[in-house]
Amino acid sequence: MNRIVIRFAPKTWRDRYEAEVLEMLSQSPHPLLDRFDLLMTILAMRVDERMKNMWVSRRMIGSFGFVLALTGLAAMWFAAGHLTTGWAELPFHWWSAPTVIPVIFGLGVVGLAATRRGSTSTIATHKGEKAT
Repeated sequence: MNRIVIRFAPKTWRDRYEAEVLEMLSQSPHPLLDRFDLLMTILAMRVDERMKNMWVSRRMIGSFGFVLALTGLAAMWFAAGHLTTGWAELPFHWWSAPTVIPVIFGLGVVGLAATRRGSTSTIATHKGEKAT
């Protein structure tokens, strides 16, 4: 399972750190938690790698997520006004429950845009860059 997770990492990082990370994971007292942390680190490396080649800045992406979350909150507020018991009733109706989706997605986009290069990597960074 550990090898499957590492396969998602950039090749240059894998070539340098795969053996060391596999050994650390095999001796870990919390293998599931560490595997999840490794997966999140690899995801951050991949997002960072893709964003280097994009003309869109992190600030623009974060702004999009913020607007999306605000739109979802406005939809939730509108839906809650049409329910008899208000906010507590939101998850129980087919037309009001989906209002939560843009809020969660928007906050996730804001979180991804807010991560700084190397700040999520606890093992090592790729391409020999120093973690900040």
